[in-house]
Amino acid sequence: MGNIYVRNGVWYARFQHKGKEYLRSTKVKVPSKGKAAIAESRAEAEAILNRLMAEVKGGESVDALFSRLTEAIARLPASEQEPRRLALADSLRQGVSARLSMSDAWQAWLDSPQKKRPSETTIMNYQANWGRDTAKKHGKLSPTSFRAWLGERYPHVNYLHEVTDNIAEEYASFLMKKSIAPRTYNGRIKFLRSMFKVLKKKAGLTDNPWDHIPLIDNETQGRRNLTDTELAEVCASATGDMRYLLAIGLYTGLRLGDAVSLKWYGDRYVDKFGKTHILGVNLKQGEIRIVPRKTRRKQKVLVIPLHPVLLAMLKQRHDDTNGKKGYVFPDLVALYDKGGPAEVTRHIQAHFRACGIETTEKMADGSRKRAIVRVGYHSLRHSFVSLCAANKVPQHAIQDLVGHGSPAMTALYAHADEKQRTEAIEALPAMVFKNA
Repeated sequence: MGNIYVRNGVWYARFQHKGKEYLRSTKVKVPSKGKAAIAESRAEAEAILNRLMAEVKGGESVDALFSRLTEAIARLPASEQEPRRLALADSLRQGVSARLSMSDAWQAWLDSPQKKRPSETTIMNYQANWGRDTAKKHGKLSPTSFRAWLGERYPHVNYLHEVTDNIAEEYASFLMKKSIAPRTYNGRIKFLRSMFKVLKKKAGLTDNPWDHIPLIDNETQGRRNLTDTELAEVCASATGDMRYLLAIGLYTGLRLGDAVSLKWYGDRYVDKFGKTHILGVNLKQGEIRIVPRKTRRKQKVLVIPLHPVLLAMLKQRHDDTNGKKGYVFPDLVALYDKGGPAEVTRHIQAHFRACGIETTEKMADGSRKRAIVRVGYHSLRHSFVSLCAANKVPQHAIQDLVGHGSPAMTALYAHADEKQRTEAIEALPAMVFKNA
């Protein structure tokens, strides 16, 4: 048995256990007046007395102990609460094998058979979002990557299970304040959500902190076509590598990564059916054979006939390099590998702006601080498709040339034969490119 008494205006608890007397403050103040208030404080103090007795006697349940621990942490200064929670969580997990360090998480995700089959380009983007440890292929860690942010904000977090709901919410808030595009924001949250889901068992996760983070509305951010006047100016004023790169974009519809990494004819490629292809720019046959990075997992080889203008330019390029094999743009490949697509895009947009073309536009409602990119290298892909359509090229021929990835679209149209593809390319207008 125990009892409570008043001392200096506070209820105190007194009880004995195994011959030892315990005297503890309940920290419940006694009201100066009011029978009801005094009775209420007494009842609260008696409840604490019973809890203290149970604690000393070892009779308190795990849930009750956890509840008191949570309350105690909540009374700490705000800056100390999260580190203390994580330290206690790590202590509880000592000796438990199901945990995964932050530094090992990326490789564990790569090795997991549960993840989907993303393309090489997508994996590079995911790794940039997650943050690299040692292989900093594109220079320093992106300051907006999760690992970089976590290391600065919560350097004591070493394991995946230590990433709490609060940490996930803080990172999401951090991204929003950076005013990144909704599509980029949603992509990062979706990846983290998927990564933690894939690694749930291996990391010993009981909950996925990213499941609670909502996505945001994604406004349309498509590139616009270049007008005939803009195309003429952009092509006529381009020099050096830019001259050839723009011609490839306009006359093949290739994406930037595929155009930059284009090689001369000679690379062997075996598809999923065991058929061998020779990829690259084939000047003799007047065509390009390529497996697009974005859809590489489908192992579909695109065959793009060379427009007479582009064929003549690439022959000149080949002669200027003395028939050297390898990349068509070795300097641009090095730039792309060092700084990623953004570095090459910066040079392309600078050329567009020099031609008097506004490449970005701000949201009319002011909902985004960062302007939306409307004109870039991808605009040439749009122009390629639009020019083909304007010249009455069959849609299924356009689809085969650009490697449309939609299964629904593929089911709707028959495949174009070689003659249809050649006629589609020849139907494009002959733009004037300044001599190198």
